Amino acid sequence: KQWYQRRVRGDHVVNLTFNDNNIPSSPVCIRVVPKADVKAVVVKGDGLTEGQVGKTAVFTVDTSAAGPGNLDIKVRGPNNALEANPIEIGDGLHEVRYTPVEEGDHIIAVKFADQHVPGSAFRPVVKEELRMRVRG
Repeated sequence: KQWYQRRVRGDHVVNLTFNDNNIPSSPVCIRVVPKADVKAVVVKGDGLTEGQVGKTAVFTVDTSAAGPGNLDIKVRGPNNALEANPIEIGDGLHEVRYTPVEEGDHIIAVKFADQHVPGSAFRPVVKEELRMRVRG
């Protein structure tokens, strides 16, 4: 077993040998990409802190400075999960929308490259729509 660590980004040619003999399919090309920097992910928007039953809540996730990785978002209300699919609206900038169906504490987990981003899990408070009657 041999480990080789390369920190320079790009394509690299590696010759593989065993007992000084080339291994079939050698040399091989290996692409080096930077490791994801989950601390560089920026999440913001009112949908992270508050919401209203029946009204769409929105927040953004900016992964543009974080390197390669998958974005995973889960939103859960007091009794069930909600649909929240990120839509890329720019280079690494994603908009996330969800519509609460019940009042109470919700949890939003935002992961990038299988790690929670700074501030995750978020806990927006969702309230019923205010209804006012005017008599006069």
